[in-house]
Amino acid sequence: MITFASDVCIAELVDSRGQPVPAGTPSAKVLITSLYNLTQPLIRYELTDTLTAAPGTDRGGYLRAGVEGRDDGVLRYGDVSIHPHVVRTVLASSAAVTEYQVRQTEHGLDVAVIAGYDADQAALRAALTGRMRRAGLPEPEVTVRVVPGIARHPDTGKARRFIPLETMQAPTARRS
Repeated sequence: MITFASDVCIAELVDSRGQPVPAGTPSAKVLITSLYNLTQPLIRYELTDTLTAAPGTDRGGYLRAGVEGRDDGVLRYGDVSIHPHVVRTVLASSAAVTEYQVRQTEHGLDVAVIAGYDADQAALRAALTGRMRRAGLPEPEVTVRVVPGIARHPDTGKARRFIPLETMQAPTARRS
């Protein structure tokens, strides 16, 4: 549980449409406005962390909220939702993987990794497939590719780690 110092910042817990969420409801993101740094102000700076305000937080008092994690883009396969942590755990535990980018496919994942010479692509694929299956996707299709580099945003230099499918209709999970 963290407490926001409301005399130096405003923290707004909001849903995916930017609407406030009530206490006890996990937010999709947090909008931060700094009241302290006038030289380089942050106004409604978006953090993709999921926070839940403690019930009983007064509107005029300090916001107390529990941190539940960062939303890197939940992967949705019909009625199955898989949090990126399921995938991140496998990749972060591999000593050979130094960087990665995960793209959601219709039935699984396409994973690009920058890795050392001792990277075992088959073992990574098997571990990711198993984790996706345990998370509820019955027949995940996972590919792992070793790449020389990961594309970065030209202005910020940041790489997006998880890229969900950008379709109007959620992909469907295959049934066996």
